Amino acid sequence: KRDTFEYVLKFEQKGTDKPCVKPIPPFRKNHEGGHFCSTDENAFHYCKKKCPQCSGICVKPFDHASRGDVRHKTIHGNMVNYVWTSTEEDLEVEGRKYKVGESTIAEMCHVSCYREGRGHYHLYPCDAGDIKNCPYDAVTDRRRHRPDEKMWKDNDCSDQLTHDKYWETINFEDPCVRDSRNFDMCHWSCKHLIITKRASHIVC
Repeated sequence: KRDTFEYVLKFEQKGTDKPCVKPIPPFRKNHEGGHFCSTDENAFHYCKKKCPQCSGICVKPFDHASRGDVRHKTIHGNMVNYVWTSTEEDLEVEGRKYKVGESTIAEMCHVSCYREGRGHYHLYPCDAGDIKNCPYDAVTDRRRHRPDEKMWKDNDCSDQLTHDKYWETINFEDPCVRDSRNFDMCHWSCKHLIITKRASHIVC
């Protein structure tokens, strides 16, 4: 632990399973027919899928995938399930100092993406288990095995996914409604300063 600071915990979502409302007749162990959690047969039931980063619960109906709407959607919050990883032991994010392995709870899913901006990537467990057997290609699959794996200060076997590919892989709608198209573009910029009304660099 490198630092102490205050942060906003947006909310914590908790889903509940309601008990059956059907009474069991006297001298019987079970009621007839299926179970119901409400006397209203048209009661709305939410999908149970949670965002792997923040545990935000899907706000769509429980059977939305069977209707052709395959992507989940949620109101994203703090990334309570992830930890920081880096090729360095220490890192700093907007003045907050972390050590590798510390929780990312102070960050939010979409805010983190906006901050990282153009060319950022997400880590996701590698299916193959090592770089030699990893079948993905950065150009065609928008995914590749994490390079220089021995330099990283963790023991995870991970792939790097582009922003769009990551949200597609975890099957959630992209929470970034603006600028998300730029996220998958190359982050390289020309080192020569271009003099315009304000100094800037030309990006790839």
